[in-house]
Amino acid sequence: GGGGGGLAAQTGALLLRAAVRGAREGRWPLLLLHPAGQVAAAAFDVWRRKRRVGESAPTPAEGGGDDGVWGPGGAPTYVLVAIDGTWQEAKEMVRALPDEISAVALPVSFDLGPSGAPVPLRTEPAAGCASTLEAVARTLGALEGDSCLCDALMAPLERLVEIQARYDPAVRQRLAGGSGTGISASRRAGPGLVHNNADK
Repeated sequence: GGGGGGLAAQTGALLLRAAVRGAREGRWPLLLLHPAGQVAAAAFDVWRRKRRVGESAPTPAEGGGDDGVWGPGGAPTYVLVAIDGTWQEAKEMVRALPDEISAVALPVSFDLGPSGAPVPLRTEPAAGCASTLEAVARTLGALEGDSCLCDALMAPLERLVEIQARYDPAVRQRLAGGSGTGISASRRAGPGLVHNNADK
């Protein structure tokens, strides 16, 4: 209902404010999926190396609070933000990001490589583009160094595309090679950089 949606929006806004504040204080990086971003895992490694040679991050008692909003697991190692919408909406939302977010956001993505292909859910506007779900799955797999995590997150999307291919000739054509070499090759390509992260 409307109440649930309002609560979710309030919670999201609270988490985003805490994420921005923590990134500004140097407690964690705020990673933003973006077409022109750096390779996610490499960008995170650079951030950690800079952190090691710089000053230590403030503790909650020193003004680096907000840990309570993250729940029992405590403060995050990094915060990954994915902008979801149509291709045009995603571009407009990136341009409209508040300065306080743009100032601390580190654009990241990943490269599928010459033999890779995104899961062909829809016709992509450019080579290497992928859905939000795939972008998040591949980026998290790269950041965590865990291909099994990427595979687990990708499995529902791959299943959806396989079902769609039974009834939609366009999806069947893309799956057979219209956008690359199909799902199995896309999964084997492993984590790389997605050139956009909207679903349409």
